Formats: sequence, structure tokens, C-alpha cells
Amino acid sequence: MNSNVTFGPGFAADMHYMHQLHEINNAELMALELSLVGAGFGTEFGTKDLKVLNYCQAMKAWDKEQWVEEIMNEFERFEKFKAFTPVRRSELPPGVKPITTTWAFTRKANGVRRGRLNARGFEQIDGVHYSAQDIAAPMTNPFTARVLLDLLCMNPKWISRIVDVEGAFLQGKFENEEVIYSEVPDGMEECYGPKQDWVLLMNVPVYGTKQASACFYKALVRQNKSRGYQCSMADTTLYFIVRDGRLSCFVSWVDDMIIFGEEQDVEVIEADLLKSFVAKSEGEMKEYVGNKIELTRDPVTGLRKAKFTQPVLIQKLRNMLGEAETSKRVPRTPAKPGEVLHKSDGLKPLQPDKACDFRSMVALTMYMMQWSRPEISNASRGCARVMSNPQVGHEESVRYLARYMVGTLNRGLVLAPQRVWDGDMNFKFVLSGRSDSDYAACKDDRRSVTGSHAPVAFRSNTQKFVTLSVTEAESGAGVTTINIM
Repeated sequence: MNSNVTFGPGFAADMHYMHQLHEINNAELMALELSLVGAGFGTEFGTKDLKVLNYCQAMKAWDKEQWVEEIMNEFERFEKFKAFTPVRRSELPPGVKPITTTWAFTRKANGVRRGRLNARGFEQIDGVHYSAQDIAAPMTNPFTARVLLDLLCMNPKWISRIVDVEGAFLQGKFENEEVIYSEVPDGMEECYGPKQDWVLLMNVPVYGTKQASACFYKALVRQNKSRGYQCSMADTTLYFIVRDGRLSCFVSWVDDMIIFGEEQDVEVIEADLLKSFVAKSEGEMKEYVGNKIELTRDPVTGLRKAKFTQPVLIQKLRNMLGEAETSKRVPRTPAKPGEVLHKSDGLKPLQPDKACDFRSMVALTMYMMQWSRPEISNASRGCARVMSNPQVGHEESVRYLARYMVGTLNRGLVLAPQRVWDGDMNFKFVLSGRSDSDYAACKDDRRSVTGSHAPVAFRSNTQKFVTLSVTEAESGAGVTTINIM
């Protein structure tokens, strides 16, 4: 039984812009293929080379020289922010054990190499190196990002801009006078001295320490408040200000600040951020947390469309499947019709290596479901429910889903509003949503499944309660949809 719930008048006219799936035409597909890492265009390595390397692996890699250079770049960043003070090991306070560090070397999708030194935060001691009550920092909600992009699409005067904070965590400060010593990192003996003679005193919370993100977030909040920006009560990573009746705002995703507003207001926010932190402007927003975002404008109405694609992850799925698997017929749906996965299927468990591949593939599909492929929500949810103990039959389901995604790489989420917003603070937005349920779909616990589709949110999840009828399941789905709106 299907159920449609409409919120607000004029659903067809006022809110026709429900997030749509958009097929890319041939010209767009060619541009997309040229941007694919691993497709052989513009980079010297493929997606199989995008895995993270540790220090030993990097020193044995074919591009060792570039990684050595990146180690020196990281050292220069430490010197720039005065991250460490060398201390002779003989002067180390009695009973103090320095924590160790590890390297994460990554080849990015654009061909850039990046080396990041991370402290092993799990070696820190609560009450000595940090306070467990003071290490949390908020993360941007994907719904917030889509709301802002919707507003950008609706207002012809709005622009977007990204400001990247360099070494963001290194620009935070210890809040509780913590004293943390670290061993000299691999590859930096020439910079700080031999490991047997020297240790490093941390002056700032480096990446990997438990309080690093919280310290930077607090520094960001202080700077923003001092310049008159208000923090949203709905999402504490969203800041806004109204100047002369014009709304402008920006959202922080760790070290990336995405600014939205009219050009003169965006320039003010950008200048404030560049004064507050060591940062650089990256120009218009074209990528965001692994998404390629293409904005197109209607020359008549001024309305924009924002299209999300994740070609790098699609190519990664292709590599995980292998050529033999991807050459099979492309499925027409994300899951086989009528298929419901159960934890108690009673089949043979997957071997550990195959179980690891299963979880990696499910994780990729879940991330893509969240940003660019909402139509796979139910199939991805079903696979995620059996991740703890995947069976042989479950593997075929996730591979079926992966083949569908690889075969439809030219498909992505489009935000396409139909109404123009001129920036009027009294503008009335009309929100519409749809809900559906699958009654008692889960045989493990007899719970129903909710499907929700709202302007900036789409979700497929098992209901948190057991319903006794189809009507009750549909009502629960409708309430859930209203809540996420």
C-alpha cells in the first residue's frame, strides 16, 4: 500500500522541485569521463592508487621522492604554526610517556599528493592529556548543505565561495593547559634530531589528538562571534548575518568554509575569515565532500539547478567489482524485485577477506546514497543491516547494487527549485513531502520500513517500533517524514 502525504498548498505548482534524478546528456557525460580518476585522463594513477599509505609503504612506493617532499611540507606547516618544541629526552618529566604518531599519505583525485602526520590519540590518558567531557565538536548536517544550495538555486543574486583553512587543527589552542609530549615522527629525524635523544612538546593540538577538532571549533566560534555572526540553533556549524536586509551565511565542514550570499556580502565574510585564520580562497563551489557540483542557470528566470555526481566513487566501485563483473548486464533496479535481506538467512558466512570487501562496498554505497543517489536508499539500508555478519547470499545483493550504480554512472541528484526567491526575509516557503512504508518487511523483528522523501531529505530506515497494521505503519512513516522536514 502506498501513501502520499502533502504538506502545504499548491504541491504541484509551488514545490515541483522535489529532488530529481537526472540523466546526463552525451556532452555532459564526456566532461564527466574526463574528470574521472582512473579513466586515464589528466592523472598518472587510477583510483586503485587512492588508498592511504603509511610511512613504510610510502618509502617503498614508486613515487618515494614526492612523499619525502611532502614530509618536508608538513614540517614547514608545523614550523609555521609553532606546533612543536624539541625537548631533550633527558629533560622529560619523570613518569611521562610520549605518545607516538603515524603518517597518512594520500593521492587525491586531482593528482595532488598529501601527507598528514597524525598523533595516536588512543594513547592519550583521560584526565592527563584531555578531558572526555571536552572533546566533542559538531559536524555539518548534509541537510544544511542542501538547504543552502537550494537557496543558492532560488536566488539569482546569490553566489558561492569556498575558503580553505590551512592546517585547521593547528590553528586551535589547548583549552585546559594540557601538556603532551610526542616521539619524533618517522622521516623528521633530520628536522628535530635523533629519536633516542629528543622528544617533542606539543604547543597546539595536532591532527589525531582527541581534542583537536573541539579546539579548532571553539576558536572558530570565538572569531565568528567577535565579528557579529550568529550561530544557527538548528545546526551549530552554520553562521549567518543580515546586513541591510540581506541574508548571507556560511557553513564549516572541518577546514572548508562554504559561503553563500550576494557578492558584496560574500566578500565581507571571506575577508573576515582570511583575517581570522591562515586560509586561502578556493573560488566558486564546484566540489564538496567528494561531490562534483555542476550549477546551470536558466537565462530567463535566473533559477539554477545543482547537480550532484560522485564519479571517483563510481570508478572505485568499478575497480572493486572487476572487469568480469562490470561486463554483466546492468540491473534496472538497485535491488532484485521483492528481495529482503535477513540476518537469519542461515547461509554460510563470508570469509574474512570477502566480508571486509562487503563492508567496504556497503560503506561506499551508503555515502553515495546520502549525497548523490537517493534511489538506492532502501537497497543500501538492507545491505547495511547485515554488515555485522554477512552471508554468501548477501554478497550477491551488494554486488548487484554496485553493478547498478556502475551501469548508471550518468545519474545523479539534482536540486531544481521552481520558484524565485529575491532575498525577502518574509518570503513564505512551501514544503512538500512524500512517505511510504513496507509493512512488517523485516522478518528478524517484524518491523516495518519507512521511506521518506522531503525537499532536502530522503531516507529509508527501519521503524523504531512494531506496528500492528498497514495503516499504523503508513501513519508512522508520515510522522517520520514530517519530523525530518
